[in-house]
Amino acid sequence: MGNLFSRFHPQFKYLVAILLSLVIILSGCSLVDKMLGNSPEQTEQAKQEEKAEKVPKQLEELDLTLEKVFKNLGGPTAVASQEQQQGNSKNQSTQNQKQQQADNNSPQSQNGRQTEQNAQSSDPWQQAASDIESLHSAWNDYMPEITQKGASKELLDKFSDALNNLTKAVETKDKNKTMLAANNLYAGIAEMYALYKIKTVPGLKLLIYHTRNVILNSAIENWSDTNTARDDLKAAWSLVRTTLEGQKDGEVKLDLSINELDKVIKEKNIDLIEIKGKLILANIESLQKSLKEASK
Repeated sequence: MGNLFSRFHPQFKYLVAILLSLVIILSGCSLVDKMLGNSPEQTEQAKQEEKAEKVPKQLEELDLTLEKVFKNLGGPTAVASQEQQQGNSKNQSTQNQKQQQADNNSPQSQNGRQTEQNAQSSDPWQQAASDIESLHSAWNDYMPEITQKGASKELLDKFSDALNNLTKAVETKDKNKTMLAANNLYAGIAEMYALYKIKTVPGLKLLIYHTRNVILNSAIENWSDTNTARDDLKAAWSLVRTTLEGQKDGEVKLDLSINELDKVIKEKNIDLIEIKGKLILANIESLQKSLKEASK
């Protein structure tokens, strides 16, 4: 048999090797599945399970509570305006019910206490302090789970330090300092989302972080950090947009709004930067909702 092959052109041996390689490549996936005992249905199910990984409630709680800090202190927030209005309406309804109950009882001492309670609840810094306590509690509950998920010690320490810095910033009641500290903490949240198999979401969170950095640094006329944040935003967007599927309108809208922000940064117009930046946050929020609907 060996003599038979030796009679042919020497290149015949290489041709046989190439053909065998092609056969292995073309049948490789199904061959591996068969060797592992996986049926096509099981393989597809595994893919679906990988795709459907859910974000833990503790991480979502950290995210939403931090957004409340931005909202209550009048900072740039990714929360949709409609959701914010619903929250305000609910709070107003609750306050009206409390006021009506106080009016029915009607003693002056009770009215005085009610007025004092309303004044306390309307203090944004007091609410921020309460939200910070909630963040510490949520982080304490979430640390064991994210450690098991594979979070590095560096990420854990960085987030803990950022949370402590935010707590100290709230104590100073300095809005700009607090907003920057809150956004540094948000960067950690974006990193945590990246530990889960959830397509696009971590990238959009990163866009929110960079956009806020642009708005917050321009507000204190720190143009060096503003330009750096702008460059980081554009670089992150160039990667994120490649992961968007079936979201052409949202992609174009967000791309145009980022270009608009770039123009007003060059003009160093603080008011326009805030306006354009908030539009970017709104467009990102819209994209997140659209992607969530598409995944159902």
